[in-house]
Amino acid sequence: MKTIEKQVTASTRLDLKMESDAQQVDEVVVVAYGVRKKGTITGSMAVVKADQLENVPAPSFDQALQGKTPGLQVISSSGEPSASADFQIRGVNSINAGTTPLFILDGIAITADVFSAINPNDIESVSVLKDASSTSIYGARAANGVVVITTKRGRSGTNGNIVARAQYGISKLAYGKWDLMNTTERLNYEEEIGIRKAGTYDRELLERTNIDWRDVVYNDAAPFTSIDLQAGGATQGGFNYYVSGNIHSQDGIALNSDYKRYTLRANLEAKVNKWFKVGTNASFAYEDYSEAVDGDFMLPYWNPYASTGAVASINDGTWLGTNVNPLEYQNSNPSDKNRWKIIASAYGELRPIPGLTIKTLGGVDFLDMRTNMFSMPSYLPNYGEGTVGRAFSRYTNITWSNTATYLFDIKEDHHFNVMVGQEWVDNQSDGFSVVTRGQSNDNLLTMSTA
Repeated sequence: MKTIEKQVTASTRLDLKMESDAQQVDEVVVVAYGVRKKGTITGSMAVVKADQLENVPAPSFDQALQGKTPGLQVISSSGEPSASADFQIRGVNSINAGTTPLFILDGIAITADVFSAINPNDIESVSVLKDASSTSIYGARAANGVVVITTKRGRSGTNGNIVARAQYGISKLAYGKWDLMNTTERLNYEEEIGIRKAGTYDRELLERTNIDWRDVVYNDAAPFTSIDLQAGGATQGGFNYYVSGNIHSQDGIALNSDYKRYTLRANLEAKVNKWFKVGTNASFAYEDYSEAVDGDFMLPYWNPYASTGAVASINDGTWLGTNVNPLEYQNSNPSDKNRWKIIASAYGELRPIPGLTIKTLGGVDFLDMRTNMFSMPSYLPNYGEGTVGRAFSRYTNITWSNTATYLFDIKEDHHFNVMVGQEWVDNQSDGFSVVTRGQSNDNLLTMSTA
C-alpha cells in the first residue's frame, strides 16, 4: 500500500490555529439535534473523529469505520467495491424487524444503502448513539440506534487552507492461496467415486491441462486510486466555507467488477449579524460500476483459453467444459450500473436572546439508479436470441425540522438544556424495469429491434 499526501497551508500560523480549533471541537460531540459537552453526556455513545477515517483505503465511510467503535458491528457482506456494509449496534435486536440503525447526515436522515456516495475524507466526526436515552428523541425509527455523521466546514478565525491528497493501492484476496485439487487429484477422485472408469478415457490428454481457477476469475492485485482536493477557511466578515472534490477508481478482485466515483461537496455558512446566520451543506456524487455474477463449479482440466491464446468459446468448440466459460459469458452478457446521489440541506439559525437558539432546517436525500444489461444473440447458449434490459429506480426523502433550544444555569451548579421541536418527513420512491427479447444481431441490441 502506498499513500501519497501533500498539504498546502497559508502559513505556519494557520496550522497552529487549526490545531487549536480542533482541540475545541473535541470538547463537544454531536448528539441528536444539537451538540453537548462530552463530559455531560450520561448515555452510551462513541465518537470517531476525522483523523481516524482519513487515509483509510476504502471507497466509503462505512468500510472505513470497521473496528473503530466498540459495540458497533460493521460487516461487509460482499467484496464488491460498490457494496455497502451492514451495521448492527450491540447485535441483533429483533428476529423479524430490520437491524439497520438510523443514519443522520448534517441534520437530515439518509438512506442506508448507498454510503459509497459519501467521500469519507469529507467527514468531521461520526457519533454512534447506542442506548435508549440517546436515541429516544428520534422515536421508533431509532430502535436500532443512531449514527450521526457531521461533515467538515470552515473554521472561524482561520485564513484558509488547501489539502491535496492522492492514494494508490491494491486489493488482494483475504485468505491467499487456496488448497484446490489439481487435475491428477481430481481424476483420482472421480475414479474413486465412480464418475470415471480407468482406461475408458484419455487421462494423459486431460493431465496436460491444469488450471487454478482462482487465478482466472480473481485479480490478486486489483488496483485503486483516489484523488482529493479540499479547500476550507473563513473570512473576517463571518463567511465560512469548505469545498472538496474527489475522484475514486477501484477494480474489484472478481472478474468484471469495477467501481468509479466522482463527488463534489460545498458546505457554506454566512453570519449575517451577531444573532442570525444561514448556511447550506450540499454533496453531489456520480457512480459508475459493474458487479461480478455468481459462477458455477469449475474443474482444473477445463482450459479457459484456446491454443491460439484467445478465450475458449463454446461457439467454435474450443471450450470443453460442461458449464459455460466465465470469461466468454461475461463478454457475451455485459451489464453496467450507474447512480446519482444528492444530499443537500439549508438552514437558518436565530439567537434573539442569550441562551436561546431557534433553528429551521430543510434537506433532501435524492437517489437515482439505472441498470443496463445485454445478451448477445451470437452466443450459442442464448439460442440466437438477444436480450436488452433496462431498470430504473428513484428515491426522494425530504426533511424539514424546526427546533428551539434554551440553555440556562441556576446558581452555577445546575445546568439545564430545554428543547422543543417539530420535524416533517416525506419519503417517495418509484421504479420500473423492462426486458425485451428477440434481437438477432450483436450490433443492433436496442429495444426497438426486439
